[in-house]
Amino acid sequence: MHACFDNAARFFPLLIASFALNASAAELPPPLLFSDSNALTRLSTSSATLRWTPPGTVCVEFKKTTWPGVRFEAGKAYDAKDWSSVGGLALDLRNPGDEPIEVHARVDDDAKANGTVHCRQGHATVGPRERVTLVFPMEATAVGMRAGPPLEAGNNSRRMRVGGKPLDDSHIVAFLLFLAKPAQPRTIEFFSVRWLPKPELRGIVDRFGQYTHAEWPGKLHAETELAERRAKEQRWLREHPSVAERDEFGGWKKGPQLQSTGFFRTEQCDGRWWLVTPSGHLFWSIGSTCVRPESSGPIKGRETMFAALPDAFAKKGHADFYQLNLQRKYGENWLAEWVAATCARLPAWGFNTIANWSVPDVFRAHKVPYTATVHCGGLPFISAEEYKHIPGPSRRLPDFFSERFPERYEAAIVKAAAEWRDDPWCVGWFVDNELAWDSWAQLGTGGEYLTAREAIAAPPALAARQAFVKLLRAKYSSVEAFAKAWGVAVRSWNDPVVIKPAQLNEASRADCSAFMTALAERYFSVVSTAMKKHAPNHLYLGCRFAIRPKEVVAVSAKYCDVVSFNIYADTVDPEKWKSANDLGKPVVIGEFHFGATDRGMFHTGLRPTQSQAERAKAYAAYVRSVLAMPAFVGCHWFQYVDQPLTGRFDGENYNIGLVTVTDTPYPELTAEARKVNAEIYRLHSQAK
Repeated sequence: MHACFDNAARFFPLLIASFALNASAAELPPPLLFSDSNALTRLSTSSATLRWTPPGTVCVEFKKTTWPGVRFEAGKAYDAKDWSSVGGLALDLRNPGDEPIEVHARVDDDAKANGTVHCRQGHATVGPRERVTLVFPMEATAVGMRAGPPLEAGNNSRRMRVGGKPLDDSHIVAFLLFLAKPAQPRTIEFFSVRWLPKPELRGIVDRFGQYTHAEWPGKLHAETELAERRAKEQRWLREHPSVAERDEFGGWKKGPQLQSTGFFRTEQCDGRWWLVTPSGHLFWSIGSTCVRPESSGPIKGRETMFAALPDAFAKKGHADFYQLNLQRKYGENWLAEWVAATCARLPAWGFNTIANWSVPDVFRAHKVPYTATVHCGGLPFISAEEYKHIPGPSRRLPDFFSERFPERYEAAIVKAAAEWRDDPWCVGWFVDNELAWDSWAQLGTGGEYLTAREAIAAPPALAARQAFVKLLRAKYSSVEAFAKAWGVAVRSWNDPVVIKPAQLNEASRADCSAFMTALAERYFSVVSTAMKKHAPNHLYLGCRFAIRPKEVVAVSAKYCDVVSFNIYADTVDPEKWKSANDLGKPVVIGEFHFGATDRGMFHTGLRPTQSQAERAKAYAAYVRSVLAMPAFVGCHWFQYVDQPLTGRFDGENYNIGLVTVTDTPYPELTAEARKVNAEIYRLHSQAK
């Protein structure tokens, strides 16, 4: 990512700041200022021009090209390579234009940095005519967290979304400021760079699981407040029952009466796809995932971060303040009380679906329809050493040509369906999640054919390789004909074929495409057959695509009752997703969310907003964009409760809940949800 800027950077001189710095590891470098016009004589750019205005502003005018920007290099822009005491950079700047600008920054710990290795990169959007301090955190993870406590950079500061592996902070050689392929020339006014200290981590989590060192509306200060909040919410729920015009399943009671089958199904009416309730009413699925009475994260090696750590947490090695707060709030019968409260909340907020990864306790209540989940492991991966996905198995695709695949998946489906196969409240089943059909660098439509390339480069014993070779041998008269068509040097069908994306030609792309079609046929046909056999009354909702190669999506539509995608975006672009109308099947969105960091949480999640009010507006805009599309039959928010402040198992600590760790609903978000969710049937019936 962003390697193009690095390639360009090798052809221009290194940027020199207006004065040198001298700091030890225990000190912070003083800020970089542009105090006079002489600074411009020492600045270098890539596809950008500079001008200075008093008393100390550098205007950077970026050209319409690939990765235009500027570079600060150690020894010339600053002397302090050792940033061991630095928690982050504060970039003071302004967007003087009338359109938002996405600003990118990069920090390098080696001259070999190329946009992929030896660097961390971040980005943030600066609004029209907005002056802001963009904060670039140095830590790749803050002791197991995707983001740590806020770095103090002033009132008008915004944390950049930063990714990359941990840096050698004792050897920082440069940092860069650039744009990503601007569609037109853009300008940024740059005032200063400040180095920020590392945040204090000791005692940052209070006894309720909240951030200790800040105050915000809704923060819990005493256990007695939990009972007060519960009573207040119960009064609200009595005054605000489920939104109007819904049947018992949350379907459109005043809409057309269709055939009643006793289970959920799909139907296309007037060019629009719908789900249909067991009682025969149109149904558009608006739901929340992870409706669970838990939100836990590891504590080992991080015990000092907690101001009060119950013995039970210490023994388990995990802290679950959400569940502890539920026990405090609801008492001895806390689980049943939580189920009752949750199943009252969701319809009152306009939701009609309990979505993926939720607990059976809420299914059994039979108050809100739900989707069930099947996962299965134990298969080998399609992997050649040269192309191994990183990190870990979740980024690699199982070998669905393995002879073990049908038996293992059928067994998993039988086990999962045991309790729910005859339950009319079950909408359907998601099987698997965000499978790695292609490179994760190609998140979205694919195009690198990583899985196919891994298969053909793998050892001969791999079942997927054998399937690929069978396709190739059927097409080519000899291995020599194959080698000539692909432009590779192989003498035997058993020889591994190592080919990079840039080496793919028309023939190899066509063959990789054919392999992916065959692989998808194998996967979806086997799963569909097992689902129809063991859960015949319910819908097969697909695999929740993140990477969505066209070949695989097309095959999925043959076998799935509903095709599912996880789509993280500000809104769902009708032009980008118009192909959904051609699938011949309805489409559901398995995940979306928005977050903010104005209520004590450290990370916004995948779609950042500036405040809880903006988060609520973003929710409404997203849902309305989906409702306007005739092929879509629902979208599911990820997730019900905020993730732990100090991170879940993989470090995610996002503000993405409908409720906080204290089981307190976010008033802005839930109020806006009730409003827009009440409109789903009217709006989707007008979709074109």
